[in-house]
Amino acid sequence: MDNSIKTVAHNTKLQIWTERVQECRNSGIPVKIWCKEHGIKLSTFYTWQKKVFCSVSTEVQASTSVAAPVFAEISRALPVKAASANVAATLNVGWLSIDLYDNASGEFIESILRGLRSC
Repeated sequence: MDNSIKTVAHNTKLQIWTERVQECRNSGIPVKIWCKEHGIKLSTFYTWQKKVFCSVSTEVQASTSVAAPVFAEISRALPVKAASANVAATLNVGWLSIDLYDNASGEFIESILRGLRSC
């Protein structure tokens, strides 16, 4: 059988068994009794329950994966003295806040922007 057909068939079965597992778990009766009432072998139920749980776990991991951090070297062209410089601009990117002083060199600002672009 073609792999794409197998995948569709497996996904269809997985959806059916997801509904069955939810129905059983929400029924409030023991799994053994629920399976007997629905004509399902206990071993079959647990095999598919494991597949359902693994599938959900994989989906959750995929949706919550975080990109690896990227480090960028930032060289400081001139020392900045807070007493003699005023904040000209503040960049807010997510949780990060960067103050740019009015005496910061263009090269320094460019290196900051390059670093932010790589994030």
